[in-house]
Amino acid sequence: MVVSFLESLRYAGLLWPVALLRIFMSLQYFGMAMYLVQAGYLEHPYLNEQMRLKLENLGALSSYVQFWSVLIQNYWIVASYLIICSQFVIAASYLVGYLVRPVALLAAFLSLHMYILVDAQGEKTQLFAFAIHTTFCLLGAGRCLGLDYYFYKSRRGLLW
Repeated sequence: MVVSFLESLRYAGLLWPVALLRIFMSLQYFGMAMYLVQAGYLEHPYLNEQMRLKLENLGALSSYVQFWSVLIQNYWIVASYLIICSQFVIAASYLVGYLVRPVALLAAFLSLHMYILVDAQGEKTQLFAFAIHTTFCLLGAGRCLGLDYYFYKSRRGLLW
């Protein structure tokens, strides 16, 4: 596996900026998850408050937002744990470059839903994150400076 990681340096070629962006995104997700833990997302229903602000400014997706808001308002502690745990999984996967394609799909799903459901200020950063995660999935960004190169060499498939 160590030999494969060293070979992935040669495979990097023109993909080294993608690998650096992947590592940067992993540090960002780790920072976001730590911030949510320290801010008390697991003790207080901050997610409900953000959803309530979003419900005041309903747009074209009103029934979709109302469905998720009812679900999250009833089970806010489960939703908070799922969001924080998924951010830690995304950070770990992006850092070591293991299972980047399926985790990039999870990250794209998470960033798109955070934009639609929670983002009350209308910032577009979650849409940029969605585009970055989709690019990671399409390129197989874990092959460059990551553990996915080992599995890509030995077992071809959609995961690597």
